[in-house]
Amino acid sequence: MELSELKKKFRHRSSVDIKDVEIAMKAVPFLVREIEKMEEKITDYEKRIDHLSGLLQKKRPPLEKSGQKNKMKWDAHVNEEENRLYISLAGELDYSAVKLASNSIISVLPSLREGYDVINNFSELQGPFKKRVIFHLRKLVYNFSQTGVAHVVSVKTSDIKPITDIFQLGAKTEGFQAFEVSTLEDAKSTLQNVGRFLKA
Repeated sequence: MELSELKKKFRHRSSVDIKDVEIAMKAVPFLVREIEKMEEKITDYEKRIDHLSGLLQKKRPPLEKSGQKNKMKWDAHVNEEENRLYISLAGELDYSAVKLASNSIISVLPSLREGYDVINNFSELQGPFKKRVIFHLRKLVYNFSQTGVAHVVSVKTSDIKPITDIFQLGAKTEGFQAFEVSTLEDAKSTLQNVGRFLKA
């Protein structure tokens, strides 16, 4: 059943003819679901407006940060409509670079609303992963939990287990959900399916 068809058929009517009762009976459950979707969107927009109104009282935090140091590149950007943070770390992690990258990522967190999601793209990371480097990734996990993250999905390769383990452990101790996938498309699909499962 298409909403456009119902609008076309009933837009200018104040009641349903007896010949249209069967269509109307089928339309009611469909329309209730459409109303629920609209209510969810309105609620999300109201939260977004409240969040943005709060930001107007002070200097607005950045929506994107990226950089490069030594053999490492990073990028973090916020999608406000999705309430989602996308992070990409690539190359060799060293202490000074990962410290700078983690601080950059933390600086965009105030642009997100509570219950946000994170997609980490670690598919182009290279080891070795030393303890001093891992400390700054643990710092990220802590800041995620303090700012109300709901789900963290990591796009990984098989040789970066020490990195993804940080987010799995963080999920257990800090109360958010963590997933590991092989592609960015799988990460988006995972979050979409989690949302559906929670609404069911």
